Amino acid sequence: MAASLWPAPTLYHVCCKCTALGAVLKCPCHVVYYCSTECQKDHYLEHKHECTDHLRKGIKKKSAVISQLQDQGSSNGVASVELMVLEQELAQIHNRVGMLMMASLQAAKYQAAETHFKQALHLYRKVEASCGTLRGAAARVAAGKLADKAAPEGLYAVMFNLGQLYGFMSKNDDELQVLQEALDEV
Repeated sequence: MAASLWPAPTLYHVCCKCTALGAVLKCPCHVVYYCSTECQKDHYLEHKHECTDHLRKGIKKKSAVISQLQDQGSSNGVASVELMVLEQELAQIHNRVGMLMMASLQAAKYQAAETHFKQALHLYRKVEASCGTLRGAAARVAAGKLADKAAPEGLYAVMFNLGQLYGFMSKNDDELQVLQEALDEV
């Protein structure tokens, strides 16, 4: 094969904050680049909501708090409600990370996205089952707190996201199964 007459193109990364060419600092999520630590610090508050690295650290922290509450044996109703609220928040974070990984359209991240969606499904179902066991004042507190924390990405949205991911992965049987389960739960 003959050598190319044209030089190989140089890839320049653009700073996500100031749009300067030649940004070399990369966020641990491997999505955005910065030309300086100042730009990275200035952009952090905006980027952290889309940064899978930051969100995964949040998952670890929230999981540790949930484990601690479970170890303490939250037998009273209010503690159980707090645990359910934390589990629902954790499910929302898992769903968000899964969506960001799926949106990258990088097949290498699909398996991790699937894991996050499955974790979100497990947590949403656990919260749903726990709500059915509460009685009296605890049930009223749970209804109020969980309604306040409700987000559009609930159980059905996670099932839809997982089905969509299976479509991207060409796992058509799994896609149909998840979407059928979502329809059956409605």
